Amino acid sequence: MLSIPTKKTVRFLFVTTLVINLLGLLRNICEYVLNFEYGAELLDIFDLNEEKNVPALYSSLILLFCSVIIYSISLNKKSPKDRYYRHWLWLSIIFFYLALDEAISIHEGFQVRFLLDKDNILYSDSWVIVFSILVAIFIFTYRRFLQHLPRETRKMFIISGFIYIFGTMGMEVVGSFTQEFYGKASMVHAMATTIEEFLEMIGIVVFINTLLSYSLYLKHKSSKEDDTSLNLPEADVVQ
Repeated sequence: MLSIPTKKTVRFLFVTTLVINLLGLLRNICEYVLNFEYGAELLDIFDLNEEKNVPALYSSLILLFCSVIIYSISLNKKSPKDRYYRHWLWLSIIFFYLALDEAISIHEGFQVRFLLDKDNILYSDSWVIVFSILVAIFIFTYRRFLQHLPRETRKMFIISGFIYIFGTMGMEVVGSFTQEFYGKASMVHAMATTIEEFLEMIGIVVFINTLLSYSLYLKHKSSKEDDTSLNLPEADVVQ
């Protein structure tokens, strides 16, 4: 089991998330409000509407961090008595995919534009349809897994998942609308993108906090069980 200081780690990730998004917002203000091209170019590496830059790398790394923590939990759960070991293992694989996708945009290959008219707002983001179905399948498959978790952990799993999915897909749809009606090079669309990325990152940070807290819970639970076994009275020796 990984031993990571929860409060310090989460505080660092929260501050980093805030700084990256504020710099991305400042970059958009420079371009779309102040018409300060030099400032916008200087902050281009923080453009929240582009790939292969600081925000994308950061999102990929924290998703990978989630995958590592979950894998660590799965190792702790690897026992014939634990029916949810494979759920943890597959969850680790899913987050590894999400980290990879954030880095190289694999989801763009899941477009189903043949289902939509070219005038449809979601035409360029039709991958949302595919991933909505996959999310529904995931929720159905993991419903009992969620029920077995401690109450507080279950609640935070759901909250962090909602924030992340709303940011990833919900705000993607909003972004399609703002791009259609205001244009990609507009402050309105830039704000939609900023909110989208911020929600994604915050959702992941909240999930990391949940995972680290759960890891600590498992560690304490294991320690109590060890103490109980050590305090058991010795059996009488039969002469």
